[in-house]
Amino acid sequence: MYRVILVPVDPSACSARAARHALDLSRLLGSRVTLAHILSDDHPETARAEAQSLLERLAIGARFAPRLRVTEARGRTVPEAIVDLANDESADLILIGTNGREGLQRLVLGSVAQAVAARSPVPVQIVPAPLSEPAGAGRWLRAARAAR
Repeated sequence: MYRVILVPVDPSACSARAARHALDLSRLLGSRVTLAHILSDDHPETARAEAQSLLERLAIGARFAPRLRVTEARGRTVPEAIVDLANDESADLILIGTNGREGLQRLVLGSVAQAVAARSPVPVQIVPAPLSEPAGAGRWLRAARAAR
């Protein structure tokens, strides 16, 4: 079904979660995974080495060694660079994490995942950040189980 899965990552926990999901999915489907980090045009000197280190940490434990790519935006937005990389890699699926920001925070910071989904010619699977449990939910769940 999906032969090549592209996973754009950054140092966030939601990206790590997306990478783990893609590597698990690749075990089931026999897909090749490309983990990629896009450097902005104004990246510091050490950014490339830090990005490579991040990709290597995310690849630990993969059944099939993923391809690791560090690339530069080169005058494009990060979502444009991700879609271009998907084309270069012949990706069948882009799997991307999102931090689930809402409201003003989302408007100010934008959503890379949403922009990629809007531009991509291939399916985009968005892996959400873990939802936090509402206050008191644990007590409610214990009461529901006890009532059974």
